[in-house]
Amino acid sequence: MVGRELSGVERRLLSELLAHDFSGVVALREQAVAVRARAGCTCGCGTIDLIVDERVTVLSEAESPVPVSGEVSGIDGTAGGGLILLLEDGRLGALEIYSYEDEPLPMPEPAQVTWVLAADADGAELTADG
Repeated sequence: MVGRELSGVERRLLSELLAHDFSGVVALREQAVAVRARAGCTCGCGTIDLIVDERVTVLSEAESPVPVSGEVSGIDGTAGGGLILLLEDGRLGALEIYSYEDEPLPMPEPAQVTWVLAADADGAELTADG
């Protein structure tokens, strides 16, 4: 399989995001065990493409992007950008990092991320426990 191992920071961010319960997350957790990465953007941001072995048959029914995102805080504590998980055909596709400013945002440390959970169809907020 192509790509490289996820760094410790990348692995922790993906694990923290997938620790939240939402429809299709179990399949994504299984995929994450052996996922690999490669640079996902040429602008200088921390976005990585995620590579799931094509032999993986456990596909997720989750929407893309998944309903959990990260709000990234800068050194001064103000919101500097965000983080979303994109899927491709039921597989982990990319961990996208975006900036609210003109400068690209590097891969954040997990301590800089506050997880934001989308409301489900009934308007109730999702929680880490489901």
